[in-house]
Amino acid sequence: RMYELKLVGHGHKDEDLIQALQHILALNRNQVKQMLAEVPVTLLTGITRKKAEMLSAQLSLHDGVTEYNPMQ
Repeated sequence: RMYELKLVGHGHKDEDLIQALQHILALNRNQVKQMLAEVPVTLLTGITRKKAEMLSAQLSLHDGVTEYNPMQ
């Protein structure tokens, strides 16, 4: 079963979160900052539950609030 990962909020460690998202999503800084302005936003779709859990844990270290759900 495939999952989607959404960013639903973030804290005050924007710089750390921006760098983490740039690395995970292979996007530039401006693209990531635009995404943060549009929260909630889907980060990835069609990933395994294990990958969703791993990325969710990684982003939580940088004050990213995520949720992952099975795709319909």
